[in-house]
Amino acid sequence: MKYYYIIIALRLSLKTVIAQNNLVPNPSFEIYINCPTIMTQIYFAFPWFTGSKDMINGALISSTDYYNSCNNSINGFVGVPVFGSLGFQYPRTGNAFAGYIFWETGGGYREYLEVKLIEPLDSGIKYCVGFWVNNSGFGHWAIDAFGLVFTKDSLLTIEATPIIRAPDIENPSGNIITDSLNWTKISGEYIAKGGEKFITIGCFLNNSDINKIVFSHYNDYAYYLVDDVSVVRCDEINPIPIIVVYPSPALEDFTIEAKGNTVPIYFEIYNAIGQFVYKSNMIEKTVVPTANFAAVMYVIMFWNSERLEYRKVVKCN
Repeated sequence: MKYYYIIIALRLSLKTVIAQNNLVPNPSFEIYINCPTIMTQIYFAFPWFTGSKDMINGALISSTDYYNSCNNSINGFVGVPVFGSLGFQYPRTGNAFAGYIFWETGGGYREYLEVKLIEPLDSGIKYCVGFWVNNSGFGHWAIDAFGLVFTKDSLLTIEATPIIRAPDIENPSGNIITDSLNWTKISGEYIAKGGEKFITIGCFLNNSDINKIVFSHYNDYAYYLVDDVSVVRCDEINPIPIIVVYPSPALEDFTIEAKGNTVPIYFEIYNAIGQFVYKSNMIEKTVVPTANFAAVMYVIMFWNSERLEYRKVVKCN
């Protein structure tokens, strides 16, 4: 957990020199306090938590799932890109994503994904909001009911029952998401009432308002993956240069390049178990010395004027 707090502290300190940040902490689920070993462990991707909890044998447990490539060498069940018994999907960015049941036949069971924002929203400010979804391929149904809501308090419920309310950001009605290869973005703009501290992602519609089709022969529910969640002030969004890291694998030093960039980009490098390795900043190009790097995969976290981004690079001997 200490590595996550270091990152949050750095992000808050950078707010004086960076015009704007993504208000969603750990937006791509890359930082974790423990590597997941079974399903239901979304709370390992701190500070994310399930928006609902199941009661099993008298104990409350998380219901939303967390997948990370760190699991590949443990049991592979919640690894990446192979996950569960039927799934295969690369993250949109980084090495991790969340997955859960948006809707089940009969409509009485749903799961949610929730997090507290880094800071409350400002009244009257327009925010650009987005998240990416992917049809996991092992749910019987494909649906169109994907939404995000802002609240001042958590929507955490004791059981995984439907939360019915009008989404603040939602997928267009009738746009049933069947793509199990590519990631699909759900996005929109939101004018804050002021003081909103939490976001929750899931299915918030009545059963009669959900459009669905039969998608596969597996499991009687609609199970989707989620990655790259963002809440940013629309008036502070600037064009983002494409950040390239090369070579990978790197035998010696590797280069980070963002052609045409004119503002500072701050970055930190972590190894596959979340340990801090290196930090610096750049404008258009920099070379990272790797003489002291072990021969493993690394995650590079970039902060620029719009959002947090991730790249990965492999160091070899």
